[in-house]
Formats: sequence, structure tokens, C-alpha cells
Amino acid sequence: MTGFVFAAVLASALLHASWNFLVKGAEGDYKVLWLALTLWGLASIPLSVHYLLRDGMDPRGILPLGVSVVAHSWYSVMLASAYRTGEISTAYPIARGLGAAGTAVFGYLILREGFSRAGVAGILLVITGILLIGKGGIASGIGGRALLFAVLTGAGIMSYSGADKIASSHIHPFAYLCFLNLGNSILTSPLAFREGAAGLAASLRANRLRILLISVGRGLPYLLILWVYQVERAGYIAVVRESSVVVAVLLGRFFLNEKIDRWKTAGIVAVVGGLALIRLG
Repeated sequence: MTGFVFAAVLASALLHASWNFLVKGAEGDYKVLWLALTLWGLASIPLSVHYLLRDGMDPRGILPLGVSVVAHSWYSVMLASAYRTGEISTAYPIARGLGAAGTAVFGYLILREGFSRAGVAGILLVITGILLIGKGGIASGIGGRALLFAVLTGAGIMSYSGADKIASSHIHPFAYLCFLNLGNSILTSPLAFREGAAGLAASLRANRLRILLISVGRGLPYLLILWVYQVERAGYIAVVRESSVVVAVLLGRFFLNEKIDRWKTAGIVAVVGGLALIRLG
């Protein structure tokens, strides 16, 4: 993995952890996340149309796009549920760890991606570190519902990562992200309007800046990842991206007073070491 690509994925990870922190700060209110998704989707339509008219769209990207829309919708709902019931420093690592492991296996078995020995060691070390961080949360008494939602979120990540890798080579990344957000918004709109238009409007008034920051913080890093998918192996990308768990744990500790025990500390060290091996590999 080149230095520039490595830096791009790390930047994406930092932004990813930051918008997740903002969703957690909204107490997992799905209306806030839905408004952020819808905002990006609607705002990106004009430029997406430009790219589609200029570059066209390969029909081979339609099926994986559909799979990704469904998987992203599942992921968004499960993520909000995990943050309503558990700590970000536990739910986030478990979800991302499962997603990284699944994507690496998908890349190896389906996409026939090869990895160097240092790369394999790095992947295993990062996944081990993420599991250690999750272990810390379980040891501190994470509820069964929170754990279940975190695992289900990870299943969504596994599903959409492979689909995104395939589709990103057939559809311009900007237009692809527009489709993802609008599709996600449409599929999950019943949840957003569960309390009626008045409830949605109240969430908008109370969280305007948060919604804007989540929208940008979610959109920009995903554009980076969709571009990187075209030049690097999905397994490496997914695992390096999981460096965001370290940021999430630290945000939970310093801003939400969540506990960092020896398990989470060991996990952070393992993740950093694994990233170094991947970079070398």
C-alpha cells in the first residue's frame, strides 16, 4: 500500500469515527442520521448527473449498487440502535472488527486478492486488537441488546464493502455515493417518519449543525474509500480503515467518560502495530 493511499484511508478513518461520535452524541436518534443521509443525497444530485452524462454507467454496477443500498440501510438502522443501547467505545470496535474480517475474507476468496506475509500478519493483528477492545466492553458489562446490534452492524459492513469494491469500478464514485444515500433514505424513511413530520422537524431544529457535520463527515471519507477501491485491495483498505476504532475509543473516553481498561489499551496497541505491518507489507 503506497504512502498516499495509506494516508487517504487513515484520513477517511478519522472522519468516520468523528461522525459516528456525533451520532452517538444524538443518543442514536435515527432521524438525525436519516436527515444527514438525505441532505448529502439531494445536494449531490446536480454534480452526479453531470458525471453520469459525461462518463455513463456500466450496467454491471447496478446489481452490486442495489446490494449495497440494502446493506447500507441495514447498517444505518443497526448502528443507531447500537448507539442507543451501548457505548461507542465498545459497539463501534465490535462492528468495525467484524466488517474488516469479513471484507478481508471476501477479498481473498471472491476477488482473488493476494496479500504479503506482513500484510496478513497486520490484518490478523488489527482484527485481534479490535476484538480485544470489544472484550473490554463486554467485561465492563455491555448489555446483550447492544452487543447484538453491534454484531448486526458488522454484518452490514461485510455486505456493503464487497459490493462497493465491485461497483466502484463501474459507476463514478460521486454518483455512486449519491445513489447510496438516496436509496438508504428511501428504504428507511418509515423509521424516520415514525413520529410523524413534526418529530422529524423537531430533530432538524435541534440538530442542524450536527446533521450538517454528519452529512459531510460521512460523505467525504466514503468518496475517498470509493476512489481507493479502484487502486488497492479491498482487504487492506477495510482493515486500515478500522484504525478508526482507536479514535472512537479515545473520543468515548475523553468526551463521554467511557472507561478504557487493560483490554482496550492492549487492543489499541495491537491495532497500531497491525497498521504498521500493513503499511510495510
